[in-house]
Amino acid sequence: MIPDELDDTMKRLICGRGSLQGSIHWLRLFYGAPGGSLQIFEVLFDNEQWVEAESKLRKLQWQVSQNYFSIRCFMVLQREDAERTMWSNFTAPVTI
Repeated sequence: MIPDELDDTMKRLICGRGSLQGSIHWLRLFYGAPGGSLQIFEVLFDNEQWVEAESKLRKLQWQVSQNYFSIRCFMVLQREDAERTMWSNFTAPVTI
């Protein structure tokens, strides 16, 4: 029921966002098919609707089922240089 190209499509969409500000981001994907041809998509990136991703995911070959089917995916994305950016303004407490 899950399209074979879902992983590759998500990777392309995430990498296609370009340079991301901040060190940590999150992505939430929901796909629901309550039965029949109705399909519900929601993709949030940092709590904002990601319309481009929703549009691309709708075009994938999702199998239609007469039974309820859903997918939920939550990803935390951390930049490779996150440790450097996260701790760059951190100063250790001074002990006396």
